[in-house]
Amino acid sequence: MIKQILQKALQYQEKGDFSSALEIYSQELSKQNSKEEFVFIFGNSANINFLQSNYKKAKELYKQALQIDKNNQLIHFNLGVLYLKLEEFANSKTHLEYSNKLNPKHYATKLNLAICYKNLKLYEKAFSLYADMITSNQNDIDTFYNLGNLYISVEKYDFAVKYYMKVIKQDQNYYKALYGIGLAYHKILKNKKALTYFDRALSIKPDYKDCLFAKSLALLQTGNYKDGWELYKYRFDAKNPLKKPSYNSRYYEGEKLEGKTILVQGEQGFGDNIQFCRFLHYLKSAKKVYFAVREPLKKLMDESFPFVEICGDKDVLYDVDYYISLIDLPRVLGDVDVFEDIKIPYIKRRQKAPIIFDKKRFKIGFCWSGNSDHLNNKNRSIPFGYFEKLVDKFDNIYFYSLQKDNFIELPKRDNLIDLRDVLDDFSITASIVKELDLVLSIDSSLSHLSGALSKNTYLLLPRYREWRWLEKAKTSKWYPSIKIINQHIQNDWGKVFEKLEDEICKMITKI
Repeated sequence: MIKQILQKALQYQEKGDFSSALEIYSQELSKQNSKEEFVFIFGNSANINFLQSNYKKAKELYKQALQIDKNNQLIHFNLGVLYLKLEEFANSKTHLEYSNKLNPKHYATKLNLAICYKNLKLYEKAFSLYADMITSNQNDIDTFYNLGNLYISVEKYDFAVKYYMKVIKQDQNYYKALYGIGLAYHKILKNKKALTYFDRALSIKPDYKDCLFAKSLALLQTGNYKDGWELYKYRFDAKNPLKKPSYNSRYYEGEKLEGKTILVQGEQGFGDNIQFCRFLHYLKSAKKVYFAVREPLKKLMDESFPFVEICGDKDVLYDVDYYISLIDLPRVLGDVDVFEDIKIPYIKRRQKAPIIFDKKRFKIGFCWSGNSDHLNNKNRSIPFGYFEKLVDKFDNIYFYSLQKDNFIELPKRDNLIDLRDVLDDFSITASIVKELDLVLSIDSSLSHLSGALSKNTYLLLPRYREWRWLEKAKTSKWYPSIKIINQHIQNDWGKVFEKLEDEICKMITKI
């Protein structure tokens, strides 16, 4: 039985008067209490600190409660939820699984454990828990919503829509479910539907940053660059790894640059920097333009933009009036026609290739995998075996592997040349690409480099492509030398390579 003074503290806590509650709990710690009462004090003090975002203190208090009662189900549950909030998923799993063991009928434990499993990519375990929850409570809105999220994670977008719709049937103003439906439709390139649901979500919560960012991607993928760039600024506020750069100067929003110095901070992947560095040409009125990029791009950028001072992305500069993140330039510059204004190639190759090429033979460069940290790498990457069949089929063509990372040992073929040992930076890669007749690339930095050099390129895309390649385009406004071949059935690269073989046959027949 919990004594009266602690019950009074709980009443304060439930009314939101946390300071009064904590004062009582603190006073009671120095008094004689039962084990049950000490657990009550530590547990509720932890709950208050959790609500006040004092996560470190909350964690300490929950652990003190468990030292007294190691089998307290609610304490394990709350600590598990705290770890989930902190994205410490392995610790969350430990405590939520124990909470579930202590009370298998505790719905909130199952729900949070399923969410934890999703984040740990233990998808089968998550689905199993949701099946149990639906069996015991067939119309629970939180179960439906989080099951929709799980289906998004495993890329089963039709099922995601199904469960989000069950949420909307119960609550038409559940804006996160509306956003989820829009996201699912965007992923499968049904952007007209996606924009309808994004707008419904934003009519309820206009400042919903995740939705604003997702809407920008849908707009960009439909070719609505003006509205898309305006919303793309929310990428830094949405829940994703992108972080807005910070510098001890003003963020550039289109001010006149005469007599001023501006730092342009590269962002995202190498390919993004290659694609958007063309916008640097619009900054020539500045007294000085700095462009901060990672080391592998520095020499290539220096060769391509003589009016720009290239620096490292960690360098500290002291004469900067403005700074801006690279992909904000399209928004800030406003009404410019980059496709008309900036001629391709805008990337320049000034050094000689590190190897000698046989000018009499048709030469193809290729890559099959991208950065393993990329969220879509498993879909955009292609098993090497498909390229191996090309090498064997066209034994009169030299194939040059431009794969630097995620490398596998290549089979021995007279017409297959591995160049990974000479690919020290993008300047060297550019010097090689210029000597080739054709490039075959997944959606990676190589496709951007080849396109920016105006090299004939086949871009091999998965069924659900990224925004920059539009919904159904077979060519690219960004890179006119690129032709697109994409999957019509997800994960089916066979048809893609049948088409590619035909295209290569046509090319070599004309030679």
